[in-house]
Amino acid sequence: MDIEEEFIEYCEEVLRPALGNLSIGIIKKAKSRNQLKKNPDLYEFLDFIGLVESNISLITGENKASHLCNNLKNKAIELTKKQEEIYLDSDIDKEINTFLSENTLPTENDISDYAKYLTIKFGADAEEVEKDLIKKVKIHIKNVINKTKIDKEINTFLSRYPNPDKTDIDDIIKYFTFLNINFNEDKIRGQIEKERLFRKFRKTDEIEEGLSELDGFVDTLKNYSDKKNIKKVLQKQKLSYLVKDESGISDELLSEFTDLVATNEEDLKEILEGIGLKHMVDK
Repeated sequence: MDIEEEFIEYCEEVLRPALGNLSIGIIKKAKSRNQLKKNPDLYEFLDFIGLVESNISLITGENKASHLCNNLKNKAIELTKKQEEIYLDSDIDKEINTFLSENTLPTENDISDYAKYLTIKFGADAEEVEKDLIKKVKIHIKNVINKTKIDKEINTFLSRYPNPDKTDIDDIIKYFTFLNINFNEDKIRGQIEKERLFRKFRKTDEIEEGLSELDGFVDTLKNYSDKKNIKKVLQKQKLSYLVKDESGISDELLSEFTDLVATNEEDLKEILEGIGLKHMVDK
């Protein structure tokens, strides 16, 4: 529901108990003079309320009209503030998305400085902005790691099966269900076909194999079995904010990342062999 519709509905709720069916005519008359546009500002609300108050005062007197319309004014202020917060959140989100597109793995200093920048630019609450920024960075990094795993698996698959048939593609879809990744089957099938065609019609040196700046982070999670060592490395790299909660570094949050990148290949081979898919991980 748009805020102007919410406001008109509130007007009806406030005025009907005091004025009965007369409230319908009063609101209708005010709308004929000031048809509130989509997402009106406070001044437009107040102009509308002024028309309503003038009509009510002719029936009930100024005191009661003023009392009723004070409720409407408070509602208008509330809705306007909510609308401004929505716009502010939207603008901040756009800025954060730009930041993430340019900084795949920001450090704690990057986070702190960018949160200060957003606070100065938008006049938002500094602590809330930083919390929101860190939350979005964590989600972004997990999504990038997830996508990178999918891309690598598809590249490996197409290196083995340059022209996969339906059975081959069905097999890799089944294989994906045993990996700790989020995926959409239709998108995977489409991505395989897209990459197959790229490989067929592009020169080999045009296929980009570039390393992501996340590789070092992923290697840290893979190569250290002891969580204490991982924590030390992340602190040294100023990335420990990724695994922190209100109480400090969290083993649970660290496990979310280690589980995302870790694969027990021997266990996986055993499972896949049992369902006839061992060829998916054979070298």
